[in-house]
Amino acid sequence: MIKILLISLLVAGAADHLVQPADSSYSKVRVGAAAASGDFHNVYDGASFFSGGAEAEARRTIGNVLLYGNFRYGGEYATSSRSRGWVDPYETPFMLCDTIPGTTYTEIYDMQALAAVRKGHWLFGADLSYTNTEFAKRKDLRNKNVRMDFSAAPLVGWEGEGLRAILRAGFALNSERVEFTQIDASGEKYLFDIQGLWLSTVSGYSSAENRRQKLGGKVFSNLSLDWKAGSALHLSSESRLGYGTSTQTETGYNNLHYGDTWSFEAEEVLGVSFNGRHHFRAGISLSQLQGLRPVQRQELDPDSKIRRWYSYGDLSEVFWREVVQTSVSYNYVSSEWSFSTGVSALSANQSAKEYPLVFSQSLSCLTPFAGAGFILPLGEGKALTLSPALSARIFGSGEMDGRKVYGSMTLEDGGERPLASLMEEEFSFWSASSGSAALRADYSLPLSGERNLIISLSGKGTLCLTGAMKNKTRTTLAISATYNF
Repeated sequence: MIKILLISLLVAGAADHLVQPADSSYSKVRVGAAAASGDFHNVYDGASFFSGGAEAEARRTIGNVLLYGNFRYGGEYATSSRSRGWVDPYETPFMLCDTIPGTTYTEIYDMQALAAVRKGHWLFGADLSYTNTEFAKRKDLRNKNVRMDFSAAPLVGWEGEGLRAILRAGFALNSERVEFTQIDASGEKYLFDIQGLWLSTVSGYSSAENRRQKLGGKVFSNLSLDWKAGSALHLSSESRLGYGTSTQTETGYNNLHYGDTWSFEAEEVLGVSFNGRHHFRAGISLSQLQGLRPVQRQELDPDSKIRRWYSYGDLSEVFWREVVQTSVSYNYVSSEWSFSTGVSALSANQSAKEYPLVFSQSLSCLTPFAGAGFILPLGEGKALTLSPALSARIFGSGEMDGRKVYGSMTLEDGGERPLASLMEEEFSFWSASSGSAALRADYSLPLSGERNLIISLSGKGTLCLTGAMKNKTRTTLAISATYNF
């Protein structure tokens, strides 16, 4: 999803513009479009989608002052999307949604600005970012989401004898509001209040009680280290930490509290390069998400004579997720060709509590990949680069619906409330082994001065090899044009 991609770029990418040479300045604009179709997709994704966007980016050094700015606009049209109550359905276990497939539209406006001043070996500055996202489904029940993300991070850096260090630390705030409407009133439509792993309660749609808002905050830090021993050896380290919370309430006045989350993220990426040709990278990341819910009861307020919700006791844990990812890769680069290979591993565990039961899921898989790039000179500075790639997702082990009971208590079969078909569809996608082949072509055309135009075409095909989605496919095509000046 384009939303997740843009947020990851905002949090992780700002330091990249600071580790470039002090005198490197550039400007570029880019337009692009992509389309995908096929049955091999996650439960939240559309059966097909078309997206397009434009981006403008510039970096300037004026004396000791470094300036960077970026603006992106992106739009996506998807068919037969469902169960999307939030823009990012994996950000929280608590979601209000319906299960009727429909066409969805997404618009994203993303802005980033960075300024820094060099004082001798030191660098001081700050970067700001803002993203506005609108998401809507065009079939009853129709939900419209408006989300805003803002982050600010002061930074300090030091550069000397082959060593460069940059520390960023800041905060991010986000808010999202969802409202449901029904146009065709000839039949009753239903909303599902989900608390993780598709455990839900269901209610008929009522225009008076179908709004929800989510408020979140996060503190994060990013430490980048680079050390060069002459031109032969280059070592790098990228360390990231993040801690966040969020709360969900009804947008009205009655104190209805749906739940809170606590999240933790940590990542370390190490890199080693030899002679500018051989590049090794290894990384590990950990993410944890806890969902907490209150015990509430509706009571009549004696002053206003309005029924309001009141909480009793502390919040109790109803959801837990932990994901560990590791990766290693090797990349060889020459003036005429390149080669890369590597493997990543994922291990995920999550559980949801519906007293007296605990529902759990586990998953592990490996993703090996290999790719190459071939530069074909076409004369007069023109060049065509062809980049084929192969990858596979190999499912290791997993459990879709493990259950255990608290103590000696039991629960009758009719009391369990998971949306079984959607849970099975989601797990079938994540646990399926698959193979992918991709090809990208980049045509570089030099223009006057330092200007050039790069036109890129890419395609990717994925085939599911096992499980309930066996033999289903997914094809993605993309085109873009980048003008550097």
